[in-house]
Amino acid sequence: MAASPRTYVAFPDCEEAFPVEMFENALERDDIELSGEFSESEDDGYGNLQCSVETSDTGPSVTIFASAMEPEGEDMQERIDDLTENLEDMEAELPAGEVGTLTLDDQTLDRAAWNRSSRGDVGFTMGALQEAYGGEVAFASSGFVMDNLGVSVHYGTGSDGEAASAELLDVLALVDGLTGEVEDQLARVGETE
Repeated sequence: MAASPRTYVAFPDCEEAFPVEMFENALERDDIELSGEFSESEDDGYGNLQCSVETSDTGPSVTIFASAMEPEGEDMQERIDDLTENLEDMEAELPAGEVGTLTLDDQTLDRAAWNRSSRGDVGFTMGALQEAYGGEVAFASSGFVMDNLGVSVHYGTGSDGEAASAELLDVLALVDGLTGEVEDQLARVGETE
């Protein structure tokens, strides 16, 4: 028998919600700065958790968003529909786990890849390599829905040259693993009704 969905209403601020060691291990860095907080919505009593994870001025960074929404509400359904539509578009254009051209939200990325996420109820991880800062940088994002949360994790390699040797599929794996840890922590520390 499947567990009933939880209804999240609040989270502690980022420094309490996520252990800094989680990011030190994932990014293989010891210069992690974690900041951000939960802000309650005045409209419906739910709210948003926004966290920033930064290293040096030019190192990798991570941003986490978790939006608590009314269960089965319009915003929740819109988030599910957006993720499902993006998944269908990516599946039609590029096989999962392959690097190639991908168009998402009217932006064409020449060196991109994606995978279906095992996180939450529906979701995916996608990333791309792009020229920036006089070199090649990688970015990846994972988005998923769990219970009444819309969650996204964004990662960028920064401009310190680390992306030059990074394999895009390795970046996707890093973000997917980190996303799993974010999901576990949100479930552990979230305040529910």
